[in-house]
Amino acid sequence: MKTGADRDASNAHADSSPAWRGNWRAEFFDAVQTPLDVLVIGGGITGAGVLQAAANQGLRAALVEQRDFAWGSSSRSSKLVHGGLRYLKQGHIGLTAAALKARNALQKQYPDTISPRRFYLPYANRPPRLIQAGLAVYDVLAGRRSRAHHARDSWLQQFPFLRNDQHHGALSYLDAATDDCQLVLRVLMQAMSRGALAANYVAAETLLLDNAQQVRGAVLHDQLSDQRVEVRARVVVNATGAWSDRLLATGKSATPMRPLRGSHLVLPWHLLPLAEAIGCPHPQDGRPVYAVPWAGAVLFGTTDVDHDAPLELEPRISSAEYDYLMSALFRLFPELELKESDIVSSFAGVRPTFADHHADPSAASREHLIEESAGFVRICGGKLTTFQLMADEVLTRICRQLGLGKQRMQQTPVPSITSHEPNPHFLGDSDLTEQHWQQALTQAVQHLDDLLLRRTRIGLVEADGGLSLLQQRQQQLCRELRWDDARWQQEYARYRDIRQRHYAAQAFR
Repeated sequence: MKTGADRDASNAHADSSPAWRGNWRAEFFDAVQTPLDVLVIGGGITGAGVLQAAANQGLRAALVEQRDFAWGSSSRSSKLVHGGLRYLKQGHIGLTAAALKARNALQKQYPDTISPRRFYLPYANRPPRLIQAGLAVYDVLAGRRSRAHHARDSWLQQFPFLRNDQHHGALSYLDAATDDCQLVLRVLMQAMSRGALAANYVAAETLLLDNAQQVRGAVLHDQLSDQRVEVRARVVVNATGAWSDRLLATGKSATPMRPLRGSHLVLPWHLLPLAEAIGCPHPQDGRPVYAVPWAGAVLFGTTDVDHDAPLELEPRISSAEYDYLMSALFRLFPELELKESDIVSSFAGVRPTFADHHADPSAASREHLIEESAGFVRICGGKLTTFQLMADEVLTRICRQLGLGKQRMQQTPVPSITSHEPNPHFLGDSDLTEQHWQQALTQAVQHLDDLLLRRTRIGLVEADGGLSLLQQRQQQLCRELRWDDARWQQEYARYRDIRQRHYAAQAFR
């Protein structure tokens, strides 16, 4: 296997064939028998970014994820690559500036995965001066003007279905939207194109320590085969987000996590036909909520509450969050006469926020934090938008521990896996070409929820979660995934249960 200086320019352009093909899982476990430079634990956007940075540096690196890639926070975000306008109100100017710089860079790097999105902020009487000032600062920090004012007639031309007497105009600004899971997979593919290794459904159970209590690797547990293997690594990186308290070099965290839950509702586009996003302050607490067109549907959210449920369980929306979002939805779009039965699905994610002095979850810091000890680095907090900034800082710590100088990071272009651009209809089976299906099926899919909730988003945007589609494609899926009828029945029941318990419109019931 080529590593470090052995890689040549042929890797500069990764081909479009899947990174996970053939007997890749067995090859992964064979490869990690040789000591690594870096073992990354956590297959979300933060871990993927660290793996990419390590691979670009020429280090021999591998990543493991105990569930599916992007299973945690990185497939349950608001799908935005943004600076965080509301952070300005909280005084976090540095965070906003860094995020805007990262947003601009990511849009250039992934133009087919991250697309501009205009956000409209309607007002009732006159444009709020505080928001106007905030948008002006936002533009200065972003390095270009995107804010605009839309008088009543212009506003109603853009959104003719809104009630005429509710809004007198709107302010707007530009940010960006993405498919967060697809972004994770693309970053992983870039890292793998440079020789890195990655496997899902592999848990890091314990750290390996030498006599001096320096971390020297980890014990990995293959969840599929129930086999365990010791993997040696010069540096282990804990990038497990909200779960990062569970694997520590010293046994106790200097900075414990404070998991916060954000939940969204998903509505059909034909009932809420938005070409761009609309935001408004929630009538209960003034926190901004947004309706964002995405993947042929509309996302509405988000909430921000402490997540007290065990992290072993898949998160889901609570009844209080559901009522909170529905009250804002009815207030923002009263003329559409939306009903609870119109909600297609919901999803909830746990933010990797670390504990601070703020009692209000919305005021908790979205900054990131890095802790390290001999042979070990822990990265927690942060945002999807700033994942490369965090990865670069982690790489600096890694190189220092390895006694290496850090080279300039280079990015490897990788073609898009699937296209999930917003369309004025649902992203159903008819919208995915056979090529898309083939690509999705060969992207390390181990379970049906991997396929329907992350490789594609059919499980979120179809009213039945794609169950009828599964019946239509049973033979193809079994052939491609090499499942017999017994495995199919097991997987079908598993997916139906996951979808009902955690992604149904009222999953709390």
